[in-house]
Amino acid sequence: AGPETTARWGSQITMRAPVESFDSGNNNRDAHMKEITETARYPHVEFKNLCDSCATPTSFPTTVDKTIKAELTFHSVKKTLEVPVKLTYESPSRIRAVAHLSVSLDEFKIERPSLLFAKVDDELKLDVDVVLKQ
Repeated sequence: AGPETTARWGSQITMRAPVESFDSGNNNRDAHMKEITETARYPHVEFKNLCDSCATPTSFPTTVDKTIKAELTFHSVKKTLEVPVKLTYESPSRIRAVAHLSVSLDEFKIERPSLLFAKVDDELKLDVDVVLKQ
């Protein structure tokens, strides 16, 4: 059983991040990935939750593990994903959301670059840590 509810967050949440801000810790790799992902043509990745509300607990802070349905748009391709998220309700008007997910470059029609004739891994790991304020 989850925490009791007193209110609901009913807005759809959309987040946009510039592809230019991606950082793997390797400048050469990042420059090549930005070229491959065509940052000038597709400058943003967009994440949109598809659930209509999140229950607000009666005591704070409270942490809840939840799986949300979300739409990820990357390189002009939209995919619906099931994303496990850890929600920390810091107050009635502030939630911290932390998620770790992997996406396939092939599924988003991004040609994987090669290094010495070997293509890079298809899996792109994303770590999300955001604070939502009402």
